[in-house]
Amino acid sequence: MQRRSKLAQFVLVSPLFLVLFAIIPGMLLFSRLLHLHLPFTISLNTLLGNNICLLIFLIVRLQRYLAGLRHCACYYSTEPPRRADSVELERSCTQVTEELSRAGFSFEASGCYGEKRNVASLGTTLIYAGLVLMLSFGLWDNLRQFSGTIIKGPGTAIDLSQPSKYYHLITGPLASPAGLPFLKVLNQEFPGGTYPFGATEIGLYARDAKRIGGAFIDANKGPYNFSGYDYYLNSLLVDCALTIKTKGSFENNVFDEAVKLRPLYDKKVGDFTLYGTYSTPAGDEGEAWFDPAHNIFKISLAHDGKKLLDTDFAFQMYREKEAGNYVVSILGSGHWSELHVVRRRHMPLIIAGCVIAVVGLLMRILFRPQRVWLEENGDGCRARFVGKNPLRDEQTTVEG
Repeated sequence: MQRRSKLAQFVLVSPLFLVLFAIIPGMLLFSRLLHLHLPFTISLNTLLGNNICLLIFLIVRLQRYLAGLRHCACYYSTEPPRRADSVELERSCTQVTEELSRAGFSFEASGCYGEKRNVASLGTTLIYAGLVLMLSFGLWDNLRQFSGTIIKGPGTAIDLSQPSKYYHLITGPLASPAGLPFLKVLNQEFPGGTYPFGATEIGLYARDAKRIGGAFIDANKGPYNFSGYDYYLNSLLVDCALTIKTKGSFENNVFDEAVKLRPLYDKKVGDFTLYGTYSTPAGDEGEAWFDPAHNIFKISLAHDGKKLLDTDFAFQMYREKEAGNYVVSILGSGHWSELHVVRRRHMPLIIAGCVIAVVGLLMRILFRPQRVWLEENGDGCRARFVGKNPLRDEQTTVEG
């Protein structure tokens, strides 16, 4: 029987070795969930390196099990595990080997180790095959990961191949926006009625200004796919240049900044479907609503729960409006689409790998491998076995 070092057995057989590769992702996950501060930084490259090493060991194990399916020994030929039962026999190893061979066992050249083929070995192989498939395409997608967010209103086209054009951009080591087309927002439909989550029509253009794609993206129905990239509408935004002054003052001594409003979706207030908050330098808390159908803003201001201001403002109907002790004006407003550009992942293949691994795990649970180790013992031999006892008719059985 071929003996292997405990280190080799740990690396090539033990599932505990693979658990080591879950330490770094696990630490990152728990630090995020529990808001813990780690003494070191776990970067994207660290995670990729960890997963690449894991993939290498999975491939090595898969190759070994694939080779085992073609030969007599599918499992790792080493010393029998401590859990193995044993039986003392009065026949020689050669006689027992011949007997078990007729029962369907395959032995190594030494005749000291044998296996009886069943679907357990195939199940183990499928587990590693599924994990390799999942991790291979998952790693490839992470290396080429591209996820960019742009905020764009109607008007001139934006060059998606320029990193500076993105509000937020995440790329893998092998990814860049180079080669992406120009994008123009052609039309916007704010939440309400036909489009409860809003919609935006986009056009995609080549360098020569020729239209090469585009679609009407409904935020409630999913993305538009073009050339391997998904174009999502995250939400529609409105910002307004809000000024609040105390009555009789020529200075903007209350508030003078832009306020961003986002859709309320199913929490709309009357006809107002967008909402945002703001605060003044004096510590007052303000709220703003917008009704895109009638182009009306609703502005409120409070201090310590006491309402100071509550008024509607019809945009572009008048320059300013007096409300109580305040004068409110909105000098400008912009309508924006927050669009998300994402490289499409190989999810069907990743899911297929997961299914293959689960099928292999079920096979491995339902069917135990049958393995036997033979040792000369005086005039007879001692047989150790895992799985169903291949020598059940023998009288002397010793628990290992």
